[in-house]
Amino acid sequence: MGFRRIERANELLREIIGDFLVHRMRDPRLQFVTITEVQLSPDFQHGKVYFTVLGGEQKEKEAVEALQNAEPLIREEINKNVHWRFIPRLTFFVDKRIEKAMGVLAILDQIAQSKSVSETEDSTGKSIRKKARRKSEK
Repeated sequence: MGFRRIERANELLREIIGDFLVHRMRDPRLQFVTITEVQLSPDFQHGKVYFTVLGGEQKEKEAVEALQNAEPLIREEINKNVHWRFIPRLTFFVDKRIEKAMGVLAILDQIAQSKSVSETEDSTGKSIRKKARRKSEK
């Protein structure tokens, strides 16, 4: 039962923080930030906020700095929306899962392409051998 409560709280915070960034924050460094996940500690004292941002590594650094500076405002917004005993301290992390997944997919594509090339070479080689055998049988 406790696990389900944390999961619901994680999703609620993800929505609150995401809406706050879209509708209330005017910081241009946060313009293309998307909150992907929130992970609260079991005691609700600390939260890890994962996000993605368009624009590369420099934009990621700027977004982390802007989010850290906005943390008190974000906590205030959370406090307005939920009535918990404690409002968690938030730490922000760039979510690299999408980049890692894209890298894995690229590797899988390379493997599939090299496999199809080697199969084509094998089938070509077999057909040449069959023709050669037929000629020698005659």
